[in-house]
Amino acid sequence: MKGFFSFAALLLILSSSLALSDGFNSVYSQDGNDVWAVGVSGNVFRSFDGGATWGTYPQGSSTFYAVAARSSFVWMAGAGGAFSRSINNGENFSSQILGSGQTLRSLFFIDQTTGWIAGNNGTLLKTTNSGSSWVTLSSPTSQHIYCVRFTSASDGWLVGAAGTVMKTTNSGTSWTSVVSGLTRDLYSIEISGSTMYAVGADGAVTRSLNSGTSWTVLDFKLDTKSNVNDVAITSGGAYFIGGGGFIRKSTDNAASFVFQQHSMFAELVDVFFFDPNKGWACSPKNNAIMRTTDGGTNWLLPNSTSLSQSWVQMLTASPSIGNTLVVNPWDKNRVYVALGKNIYMSADRGETWTLTTTISSTNGSSHSFYISPKDTNTYVVAYTGGGDQIRRSTNRGISWTTTIQKNFTSYGMPLEMDPDHPDTLLFAPDGSGSGGSGADAVLYRSTNFGVTWDSIAQTNFRSPCDIVIVPDSTNLIYVGDGITGSGSGKMWRSTNRGSTWTNIFTGGGSEIPTISIGRLNKNNSYATAWSSGGVMRTTSHGASWSSIASTSSTWGTDV
Repeated sequence: MKGFFSFAALLLILSSSLALSDGFNSVYSQDGNDVWAVGVSGNVFRSFDGGATWGTYPQGSSTFYAVAARSSFVWMAGAGGAFSRSINNGENFSSQILGSGQTLRSLFFIDQTTGWIAGNNGTLLKTTNSGSSWVTLSSPTSQHIYCVRFTSASDGWLVGAAGTVMKTTNSGTSWTSVVSGLTRDLYSIEISGSTMYAVGADGAVTRSLNSGTSWTVLDFKLDTKSNVNDVAITSGGAYFIGGGGFIRKSTDNAASFVFQQHSMFAELVDVFFFDPNKGWACSPKNNAIMRTTDGGTNWLLPNSTSLSQSWVQMLTASPSIGNTLVVNPWDKNRVYVALGKNIYMSADRGETWTLTTTISSTNGSSHSFYISPKDTNTYVVAYTGGGDQIRRSTNRGISWTTTIQKNFTSYGMPLEMDPDHPDTLLFAPDGSGSGGSGADAVLYRSTNFGVTWDSIAQTNFRSPCDIVIVPDSTNLIYVGDGITGSGSGKMWRSTNRGSTWTNIFTGGGSEIPTISIGRLNKNNSYATAWSSGGVMRTTSHGASWSSIASTSSTWGTDV
């Protein structure tokens, strides 16, 4: 199980100690010391010491999405066709509107005279006089273009909405479509020799090792479908950023990664490296630019800058126990939570919430809640009102049908969805000693998202608190079992999709409330114990477990 929620959804808000317009969208340096960053509402920062300290140079009120500099020239482009240029190294700027007012997303200069700008609705411009004037190129696409890059004065690439990838060999006069294997929006493309990456929305990453002749779609195993917003390549490796602030570095063509640590807990949208050691990254959420001087081993905020964290409660409602917070499988902006007998929805990632439906007229508690990735009209919930039961709706909760009714845990999550086969659900009701009988200790499986249920094993479970199906290894299942104040908690393991079970260990506490696992390292799982026994970990696919913390009364865990 991914996590444990016993109250309303909470949102983590981060704020910077720099009290100006919030956030940046692009950062660039031509010498490793003179650094420009541009962003929201005319926000422009400049550093002369590699990013240790910054000064503010606001340019109007338009949001800028791109910045570049060559010799004494500095260029910025952004929303509403906003374009600013300096010919004296930033002493002053002249501004104009380009691209018929279309939002300009990307800016690239191959030298101090020749450059390109790309933007919304296929906007594509070129200059050969350092940006003094621009020529509109014949648009190769009607899609938004998010990034344009050139490797020479003639050879270039662009990426954009709906998986658009195009190549030119004549300076952008004409373009050829390239099949990358992706249909999601692509935000950035990076080229180094014959190696190329294109990255984008919902974890989209595709790679070419032969200069774009063929492409391989990579699985970053992002359960939350976080965006991969940018990629940078140096001789020291490739850097991928996005999501809630992740920085992944790979030195083997993205076969493996190291997650680089930093204190900017906010989505990162741009990363730029001057050389293998010096780099910068920025976020539209925080008014600070991170820097590294050692290839990302350490990422630092500017001098005298700090970020503060605070929790804000966004919804107050009847409590539930278990995993009842769900991100819409097709729209990560939409989040649902089952609390008490009600289901609430947020269309803005948890900022505001609306009551959308009621599970039952009978008061009860939700213990597990899922939305079908194949049909988001279909909900399944483990609910206690009117007797413990699994309830199912095919019309977003307007009406509900009980598909199986069995006593289940009063303090855990008896229902689990297979992460790789989302039509498959496992349900583990109470057995002997917790309101049931030995004959009730049966594990059930549904292969049609809760329409019907088949018994797959007679078990020795008493009151299963949590079920985990190991990602990419769905024959392997763990069950944490136990009854508060009665006996000892047990960890059960099956290697054949639940047909037979082995008791791996018996804990000191009376139950094992939660187990957690992540896709990136499925060897490792974590389990909690109540009311003693601390936190346990396996590094062997659940074959053995060891204590890693002696904290008493542990309950929730997540990876």
